[in-house]
Amino acid sequence: MANRHREALEIQEGACNVRAIARALVKAADEAGNEGGPNPREDAAVRLIAHQIAFLCNVAEIDNGFLVYSKLEDECRAKRPPVPPCERAAENDAPPRLTVAEILAAEG
Repeated sequence: MANRHREALEIQEGACNVRAIARALVKAADEAGNEGGPNPREDAAVRLIAHQIAFLCNVAEIDNGFLVYSKLEDECRAKRPPVPPCERAAENDAPPRLTVAEILAAEG
């Protein structure tokens, strides 16, 4: 059994350090990819580790409606650093991006 499978089972037993689990997820995905098997997204260990992160971060709440997703997206937009001028010029050429709240408001 590969190391990632043991770690996945240990993590599923109740690990709660999101940072440590995220590092284990990257390591497991790398290990799965290096074996040349199925896509790491389909690897059992990778999926179990990702599941624990999703559980700890209450992803089910986000999946249950756009309101929570929209609030999270709005908070991230409000807290992101300013865009450097060189990137801002490229953004000005792109079509405008709407938030989920703007899309829902437009749909009425």
